[in-house]
Amino acid sequence: MPLSCSHCTFLLINCHPYHLLIDKPVETMVAKIIKQKQKFERLVVTKEEALEMFTGNPFKEQIISTKVPDGTRTTVYRCGDLVDLCRGPHLPNTGRIKAFAATRHSATNWLGDTENDSLQRMYGISFPDKKMLKVWKENQEKAKERDHR
Repeated sequence: MPLSCSHCTFLLINCHPYHLLIDKPVETMVAKIIKQKQKFERLVVTKEEALEMFTGNPFKEQIISTKVPDGTRTTVYRCGDLVDLCRGPHLPNTGRIKAFAATRHSATNWLGDTENDSLQRMYGISFPDKKMLKVWKENQEKAKERDHR
């Protein structure tokens, strides 16, 4: 479960409901990835190369086919075993992350159409030090207390 940036989906999986997972195991896996200091590698590929890379993934194939003009290039990032479409940039490696929290999950249907596959997305946030994460969590709690919806 490699980390990603705010421009990318952290993790997008078809038909695996995250509500069955709890945040702690995810955070434990992320902590292992952080310790490994996995490098983020930017790759510039042609549309055809991207389609070949993501053969068998209908979601990525559709994005590439519709969003990347013929005859142009796009970028993908590699981090550990994950290769994903992304504009970037990223940190040099996962070791630069000193604090991480899984924050929420959401469900949607591909392209917002209820006839399409159901997708689950997990969100996370990272900081360069643990104190910043603590302050962020405290601010989130204060915001919840003030929210009277």
